[in-house]
Amino acid sequence: MVLTGVEHHVVQGTKVLLQCIVYGARPAAKVTWYNGTEEMREDFVSTNSAVKENHDNRLAIINQLIFLLIKRSDLNEKPDAKRRCSRVRIQPC
Repeated sequence: MVLTGVEHHVVQGTKVLLQCIVYGARPAAKVTWYNGTEEMREDFVSTNSAVKENHDNRLAIINQLIFLLIKRSDLNEKPDAKRRCSRVRIQPC
């Protein structure tokens, strides 16, 4: 799993893009985003997900999290809290 995006501070009111890529999952994993220990609320973010197959028939799940207009109050009272993604493996029926 690879997380890319902002590495430093951002200006309040700007759009921020984070990307989580999960390699090798089959079936495709579900990606969940967290703000510290809490799951991200969908009222101030947008997500976009795509599944691509690699040359070795393994999947790469690319999930993007977009903060529409980031404000300190959107994140929490701890401005240095870590944003992270987590994968959930879905078992086939």
